[in-house]
Amino acid sequence: MRKEQADVKELENSIKDLELQLGKAESVLSGIKYHPELKGTLVMKYVKCGRPSCECQQGKLHGKYAYIKTKDEEGRQIFKYIKGKDKETLIPLYEENKRYKKALASVNKLKKALSHYKNLLRKEKKNQNGKKGQTCGQAQKD
Repeated sequence: MRKEQADVKELENSIKDLELQLGKAESVLSGIKYHPELKGTLVMKYVKCGRPSCECQQGKLHGKYAYIKTKDEEGRQIFKYIKGKDKETLIPLYEENKRYKKALASVNKLKKALSHYKNLLRKEKKNQNGKKGQTCGQAQKD
């Protein structure tokens, strides 16, 4: 098999592999519900309290406490505490959003790679077609 044919075959195999990976990633993504109404990012933090005699002043912090990291009207980063009664409903929703965003990033990365390999394959096939019929010493015309 000639080198050009091997290159085309290798690209075609890479494309098939990427298409399989993309199908699996899209299947995972479709199984995750996204909650667009939730703004910000879930953050678990250790904190200091305001009591001067507390151990937290020497570094033994309280927590972990659940907060939503978001921005205020002026664009400054703020943390909103999630109260105990809201934890059992909000935390799983924020974690699901995190899984969704991670799965979406994976799908987008695979789509980009697939597009790249398809372009390479198209160029390789075009180069092969352009080389047919040439004899030694003939320059490829563009």
